[in-house]
Amino acid sequence: MNRSESRYLDVHGKRAVVMGGGGSGRAAALLLASRGACVRLLDRNRDAVDRSWAELAGRAGVDIRLGEHRGDDFQGCDLVVMSPGIPVRKVAHLFPAKAMVLSELELAWRLCDVPALAVTGTNGKTTTVTLCKAILEAAGKEVFLGGNIGTPLSDFVRNGERADVLVLEVSSFQLQTSPAFAPEAAVLLNLTPDHLDYHADMDEYLDAKWSMFRHQQQGGLAVLPDHMREQLAGRLNPATDVEWYAPSGRIQAPRLPGAHNQANLEAAAGG
Repeated sequence: MNRSESRYLDVHGKRAVVMGGGGSGRAAALLLASRGACVRLLDRNRDAVDRSWAELAGRAGVDIRLGEHRGDDFQGCDLVVMSPGIPVRKVAHLFPAKAMVLSELELAWRLCDVPALAVTGTNGKTTTVTLCKAILEAAGKEVFLGGNIGTPLSDFVRNGERADVLVLEVSSFQLQTSPAFAPEAAVLLNLTPDHLDYHADMDEYLDAKWSMFRHQQQGGLAVLPDHMREQLAGRLNPATDVEWYAPSGRIQAPRLPGAHNQANLEAAAGG
């Protein structure tokens, strides 16, 4: 698969601000620095960045600023990378109007050309991506598993690792600041009230989850729960193939009991 012009992001010489000094934020900062960007890492927690990280960031040329975010932290920046858990609506007033805002997930995805299978939903994501990885590996594929769990995708890209497929667990936090993320296969598991301290309401929550389906390109695959067929009917992307799934009992996995795991098994098989 070749990177399309809409996917590829040239960060060389750009001024980038990474918000959040957790694992994904640090990974994004190092990836950006390795690609020639001028990087600043922000974290409100003055204890978030330990000495080992500060030394590494010093070698990478990353400017670290701790404490409350200020407008001058973002002055002249071209790119803002949001770490999960920071509601963009609470800090967007600090960003220059021209700045591109995106998640660590999308940053890394736009700097690699490996096909992606992404799974989202309120519950069952980790079980389902683990099943997807096992199915693909049984078919002889080399798989990277990450995203919202395990290794940040930015570390995979920066380290030059190889995979045939990216299997990614993705959250609504990541997807809300992923303006172009378009996996070749996308799975939705379910949607129940959650994270409403972060999202304004259920409509915003669903809209964040749905963004990757909306962005899929011609020939993409959307694997969707049959119990949400009516709710999703008006949102379907005409460019994609759709596969509806529901618990059927056709897949036997004694270690994964219950209807919810039957749904996860069906979703993994569909993806």
